[in-house]
Amino acid sequence: MRGSVRAVNPATGQPFERNPYRAGPEQITELGGTGGLAFFSLDLRLSKIIKFGGDKSIEVLGEVFNVSNHTNFDRDTYVNIFTSPDFGRARSIVRNSNRQAEFGVRFRF
Repeated sequence: MRGSVRAVNPATGQPFERNPYRAGPEQITELGGTGGLAFFSLDLRLSKIIKFGGDKSIEVLGEVFNVSNHTNFDRDTYVNIFTSPDFGRARSIVRNSNRQAEFGVRFRF
């Protein structure tokens, strides 16, 4: 039967969950890994335009990236050696994926 053979975790002797690295909502599994490689970043931008005479205006703006400060693991750094005690765990996070903010002013004429 197709799909009936599953890899076995040598540390526990139990079969690994099916598709443990699929993209989907991140969740903790009984083996301690995550249920997917979901990337999540909620960004927010606020701006205010102040008009002057004619076509002139100033825009004041602020942006925040990854407002929830969700940790996004780098999918290319997951340990894929069965005999490793860290099998199925990421070794690093996505660079520059922590919360960041920027502010700016734009003059239009």
